Amino acid sequence: INNIYSIFYIGGASYHWSLPSGWTGQSDSNSIAVQAGPEGGLLSVSVFVCGDTVATKTMNVHVLSIDPEITTKDFLLSTTKTYERYQWLLNEKIIAGAIHPTYSIQENGAYRVITSIGECSDTSDIYLVTNYTGIGDNTAARPDINVYPNPAINKAYIQSATPVLTELNSLDGRAVLQRSSSHEIDLSSLPPGSYILHVFDQRNMPLKTFKLVKTQ
Repeated sequence: INNIYSIFYIGGASYHWSLPSGWTGQSDSNSIAVQAGPEGGLLSVSVFVCGDTVATKTMNVHVLSIDPEITTKDFLLSTTKTYERYQWLLNEKIIAGAIHPTYSIQENGAYRVITSIGECSDTSDIYLVTNYTGIGDNTAARPDINVYPNPAINKAYIQSATPVLTELNSLDGRAVLQRSSSHEIDLSSLPPGSYILHVFDQRNMPLKTFKLVKTQ
């Protein structure tokens, strides 16, 4: 993690910086560029004028650990921690529109996720998927949830005994209808084709996945 710290400028002054253990950086000016170590600590700078210390500034700095780790359930990828921003990758290529906390696996391959908090970003290790065989692996697990009609023309409906959330994605993982609590899915603005419908419970846990076809 690179960062720059600075303090007020005094003409003719010299500056002595002290960094936390494991940090690197060197400067005799009023600013310093550092490479942070694995842990935080005390960062201080003393200002000298004519050999005398005129000011000392000390701050406690912390290292923000991002370090994303991928986990999966029912072929739905997610991370073990929560971040501000996400970008999923497949075989080292960005998946268009895959910027949500979860991503539904569409094919086998090497998945990664880039996660960000503020200006800090990190990329996960590869999560290798080799056992994906297509839609249907997790649809039989919840027979109490169904979508009809399928194929549909302009509207489809979710049949469920409990409240659910739905999200409709294109086959490349791009969200075409954002997550909604409505049991009615309005397809009128979408072109004909095949889509992936994800159904979640009220805690955003995945329940079921359908391949939904729009005709006409």
